[in-house]
Amino acid sequence: MRSFAARTAAFSASPIREMVLQSSQMAKRGIDVVLLHQGEPDFPTPPNIIAAAKDALDSGDTKYVPAEGSRELKEAIQEKLRHENGISNVTSSEILVTNGAKLALFVAVQALIDAGDEVLGVVPYFGPYRDVVTCAGGRFVTARLVPSSDRFELDRDQFRASITRRTKAFLVNTPQNPSGTVWARGDLEYVADLAEQHDCYILADEVYEKILFDGRVHHSIASLSPDIRRRTVLVNSFSKTYSMTGWRLGYAMANSALVKAMADLHHASGRCATAFVQKAGIAALTGSQAAIAAMVTEYQARRDIVQQALSATADVQLHSIEGTFYAFPDISQHGVGSAKLAAEILKSAHVAVVPGEFFGDDAHIRISFATSMERLVEGMERIQRFFERGR
Repeated sequence: MRSFAARTAAFSASPIREMVLQSSQMAKRGIDVVLLHQGEPDFPTPPNIIAAAKDALDSGDTKYVPAEGSRELKEAIQEKLRHENGISNVTSSEILVTNGAKLALFVAVQALIDAGDEVLGVVPYFGPYRDVVTCAGGRFVTARLVPSSDRFELDRDQFRASITRRTKAFLVNTPQNPSGTVWARGDLEYVADLAEQHDCYILADEVYEKILFDGRVHHSIASLSPDIRRRTVLVNSFSKTYSMTGWRLGYAMANSALVKAMADLHHASGRCATAFVQKAGIAALTGSQAAIAAMVTEYQARRDIVQQALSATADVQLHSIEGTFYAFPDISQHGVGSAKLAAEILKSAHVAVVPGEFFGDDAHIRISFATSMERLVEGMERIQRFFERGR
């Protein structure tokens, strides 16, 4: 038979999926594996959101809705952007509701990037960024976040030097997966100035915006100026904030012409986000936010456990975890690649983590603390023992 389309080769194998498979196989053999690999909140979806979905089902909200999203949900998103992100006067034509944030990013890249165009991001990065750019025929280029004191910061000189005549867009993720870094406003302003100078778009992934520690503040790059807002595709999701990963609901904000192009792609692929799930999304945005505060408080307590454990572990370096529910320790002193080390931790310590090569940085591994405190403590103790005995 004829070969598959060449674009399918753009998608690299996910080590997260591989860890899920291996962990499941070990569990079937009676091995207790602590799962610290997947970025999925372990909290239940708040009850008011579930109740809204049930009410919507009982009311018959089981049909198609517009590809751009329901009017009511878009109005709730507009108000959220105004009140929480400082982005005022957003119109309905500037909002696109999608089946999750990944699809929002995918259609944005498909709408913007032609063969040979470049998207400039930073290392470390969320693995699928590279895949969606490559699938569109583009090239994913990276500068670095570099250690400065006890946190990561943008290497501004390297970022500027990485811009070429083919650079079409910058990709910014804050709070950042996997490093847990919350970008400083000054770094965002620097990138925004470069976008204006070089006539580039900005892809802004803000799905972890509410998961912040130690009083840190999230800044939306689209709020910096009217011109930057026109250049920005702001992507967000209900998955992490409201523990709604399986509901598959996300959205994007962009200028109306770009949203029209993205909506055409969305209509041709996802068609529309599920009607009753959109009603649940309205309840999430307009209802009590107390559940979020409780989750973040618990995440911070877990963050402290992870930082304490890794700080006491020989030959492992960790910078401050400012947001998200991930730690990204430097394991380079152990002299092996991240994939091999992650495999050894799974085999020997029975803890599943993600190799940093998935994030473009083979000197690190990612540890998720989106799990119960009991399992997290057990997992970190196992990781400590693993390193103490020299693997």
